[in-house]
Amino acid sequence: MNNQPATGRFFRDVMIVAGQEMSDSIRSRRAIVVLVMFLAIALMLTLLSIKALHAFETALSGALMLDTSEHTGTVTAALWKNPNFREMIIHMVGDRDVALSLLNFPPLSLFFMGIVFAFTPALVAFTSSARFADEIWSGSIRFVITRTTRIAWCLGKYFGQSLQILIALLASVPGLDATGL
Repeated sequence: MNNQPATGRFFRDVMIVAGQEMSDSIRSRRAIVVLVMFLAIALMLTLLSIKALHAFETALSGALMLDTSEHTGTVTAALWKNPNFREMIIHMVGDRDVALSLLNFPPLSLFFMGIVFAFTPALVAFTSSARFADEIWSGSIRFVITRTTRIAWCLGKYFGQSLQILIALLASVPGLDATGL
């Protein structure tokens, strides 16, 4: 007989399945592919954002008859501190506290967060959608499902995939910093 409480066994099973999911991904080099893919897409979209920002700054400088700058972000930094611009953002957002907290972040980090919120769901669907079906199709689930519950297996697979995506997202942040300098 097992003396361990049911909830403790459940959480232990979930963690074992999640660990196995991570080790399978590392062993098959799938984790490296996901990491490289997330990094490449984040860098590409960040470079496109910087290029778009530079085009916007050049057009704005021309419209205001100011000297254009070679470096992206010069006009944006001045605009970010302008009281009229800040009031416009506060009016657009509708909540003064939220708008002021957003204005405390550098513009590039807000671009990156927009990229993350826009494209991560598609990347997750692309990289993680087949993980459940692969084990069912190959029949390898029969070795796991006899030792744990279905819900523990599903949650373990979910947490293993979530951890893999989280690591890929966190690893893309230094690439953002290198690109934005």
